[in-house]
Amino acid sequence: MEPLGSPGGVAPVPGVPLARVGGVVGLGVSRSDPATADEVRALPRIADTDLRYVEGFFTAIVALTAATQYDLVLTTSTTDDWIVLTPYCYSGDAGPSFGGTGDSLRVAGSAVADADAMITILIQPSAPTDVRAEVTPEPTGEASCFCRVGFIDQVLVQWTPTALAAAFDHYEIERAYDTDDGSPPIFQPVAAPDIEATDFWVDREGRRNRPAQYRIRVVATTAAFSDWASTDWVTPTSYGCEFIFTSNVAPELQVVYEREPSVRFGFLDHEADVLVPLLGRDFQVAFKEPEDRGLSKTFTVIANFKVQPLDQVGRPIGLDEIWNPIRRISRASIPYVAVLDHLGNVTYAHVQGTGGQNEEPAFRYHCDVLVTPLTADPHVVIP
Repeated sequence: MEPLGSPGGVAPVPGVPLARVGGVVGLGVSRSDPATADEVRALPRIADTDLRYVEGFFTAIVALTAATQYDLVLTTSTTDDWIVLTPYCYSGDAGPSFGGTGDSLRVAGSAVADADAMITILIQPSAPTDVRAEVTPEPTGEASCFCRVGFIDQVLVQWTPTALAAAFDHYEIERAYDTDDGSPPIFQPVAAPDIEATDFWVDREGRRNRPAQYRIRVVATTAAFSDWASTDWVTPTSYGCEFIFTSNVAPELQVVYEREPSVRFGFLDHEADVLVPLLGRDFQVAFKEPEDRGLSKTFTVIANFKVQPLDQVGRPIGLDEIWNPIRRISRASIPYVAVLDHLGNVTYAHVQGTGGQNEEPAFRYHCDVLVTPLTADPHVVIP
């Protein structure tokens, strides 16, 4: 693996860098154009380091000849220092041979006779074709909805399946939102279908009224991966002030309500603070966790108002049955509940109903719901 650290200036043109694929590290090949220092710094960091994985591809097919020595060269366009970490294995005088005629590693022009870089060259599969995304409105009658909004948007991502057959491992689908400061969009993994014949995926967790783009690539059993194929930008919209509780893992549990405009916030960063008085010192000493715990939010959702609530076949219902939809999704064995509003917010949350009330006449049912964030990243679904 070849993570790169960028101190500044112009970035290197790495020869055969590695990239993270599906939670493991897989091989890329040489970039077709130089990367700037800012581009490298913008990549996700390797945990607890300033290193990044850089990926790219040859600009043309490279024919390799048997029994021929090839050199892997990492170079920069300036004299700035760059850190390149390459796993190697010991060769030495009596060690195993790695083929070729120059069985050694050269650093700054000097041979390192007792070490070799471990390099594996893989064939890059072709990317999926005809990749596209479209917004499709879903009738709220199919979403356990007691609100007055008639439709909820979802995004349908489609492509033509690849033909790797036994060499197929999975697809990777990522989503990015546009930014308001002109910076490049940040893609996040959202799905990894593991059946090659799959030709679509539905995203219900996309933010409302925010342009989104999707991209997909295929990964082979060798860990080789294709280039990305991207969709056009699409925008799921809101149809009112709907308040959506949904999940790409269990879309059948989706429920949609309206809510009252007031929101109560909880500052979770302070819950683990410890104030300790010390002998010989005035006041207290504060011990605070450095982690970001986020903000909890308490909403009052309106489950029903003014009309007699009915079940799926038109029979009147009331009392306990009104709360079954929110109870089912909040207690389901899923990573989180995606809570979406018409303002473009999304919270990947633990959801708790903290008390409900029925007021008559007018069939009004309302409930306080506590939404506590669990993560900033979407769960990767394997449909």
